[in-house]
Amino acid sequence: MYMNKFQHDLKLGQAGEDRIAALLCKNYNLTLSGKSTYGTLKDYDMKFTTQKNRSITVEAKTDVYKDDTGNMMIEIKCNGKDSGIRTTKADLWVYYYKNLKHDNVWITSTDKLRKLIASLPTWLNPTSSGDNNGALCFKIPRNEYREWFLVLTLEPEPDQNHQKMVNELFGATKETESGLTIAPNKKGIGKVVFKGKHRDLENPFDGEFITSTIKRLYR
Repeated sequence: MYMNKFQHDLKLGQAGEDRIAALLCKNYNLTLSGKSTYGTLKDYDMKFTTQKNRSITVEAKTDVYKDDTGNMMIEIKCNGKDSGIRTTKADLWVYYYKNLKHDNVWITSTDKLRKLIASLPTWLNPTSSGDNNGALCFKIPRNEYREWFLVLTLEPEPDQNHQKMVNELFGATKETESGLTIAPNKKGIGKVVFKGKHRDLENPFDGEFITSTIKRLYR
């Protein structure tokens, strides 16, 4: 049972990372150059490259709870060992609230978040959380500390049936190593579906990556 829950949570976390990566690439012209799978990277979750060839690393957290408490949970220990904000070497800390429609992505530098934690009043001391209370976390009422973050809204995820609709319209799809989902050409147009985005090109691998909402696929 525990392993099933762990695998489920891991899958949700990885899906959240994909959405965060797509947002950062689109909004800030970054290129995803590295991504952790469980156990492969401990210093950060994702690595990006800027247009000036500078590396930026990101620690990404996904909140999947349906009931929003208004808090941001910042882990400092897990099963008695330092973890989370105490051990990450990421440049940025990104928190994604999957079930919020607005203000669902909160971004700050890791150093700034550490300064925020150091300045918190004593009544916000860390509390036990997670499975079997194995994690020790600061519970930060995020709207009270909003000025410490860049707050963005990530548009809702596509309908869960969108892949079926894409297949019906454009034929069966396949996954590539890059993480793109590619549908075969129909009517002379290559279709690339990427986490609810797509581009229309004669050759799916030529030209810039131009995105638009998934709704265009159904017109």
